Amino acid sequence: MTKLKILYLRNNNLKDISAINSLTNLTCLYIDGENNNVELKQIEDILSSIEIHVNSQTLSTLVNCTPSKITALNFWNNGTNGAEFPDLSNFTALTYLNLGRCNIPNLDVISNIASLEELNLDGFDRHGKLAKLDFSKLTNLYKLILTYCQLWTEDLKNLTTLKNNESLEINLSTNALIDPEILLELPSKFKINLWNNVNISESFKARLREHFGKNVSF
Repeated sequence: MTKLKILYLRNNNLKDISAINSLTNLTCLYIDGENNNVELKQIEDILSSIEIHVNSQTLSTLVNCTPSKITALNFWNNGTNGAEFPDLSNFTALTYLNLGRCNIPNLDVISNIASLEELNLDGFDRHGKLAKLDFSKLTNLYKLILTYCQLWTEDLKNLTTLKNNESLEINLSTNALIDPEILLELPSKFKINLWNNVNISESFKARLREHFGKNVSF
């Protein structure tokens, strides 16, 4: 079974999954479902290399992992029913976090993961919620994905705290932005993707092109 790539273990009475560590080619693991009661520490050796689907109880055990072993976390499309994300401020090796399509109410805890370089929050309604995230602490961030988040122009105001980052690519495609002036406060070296924001006027697109040049796309 060493070639196994996807493993479904939903709704079982699992308590020990440490044997999964031997599945070195695994890319996706489903251990969600209310009956499973497992510790993510049991698979911390492969946790950084897989997309994982868990229930809210299992998600809370993430804090018990050895911080130095966790460099990436991919919880894309987890149905954790609005469960809070754990505080990972001491996970200083963590550089990649994917919470796309996840209903995470406490986005503020992400601000404390100063080591983050890539953050994906796509595919869930973040309107009025993005303000909880203090981007000023994420000085190492160079890629931010905010696609399909139903964002309004006013939701972008705290993005300006990222202007001192060395480089940054922000994907804002498919939102509800109307001539977001706030983006003009960002350095022209940043790359901005505004594809499918149908309410941005042609005159404002011209201003964005003047500021960002080829670094902006629509």
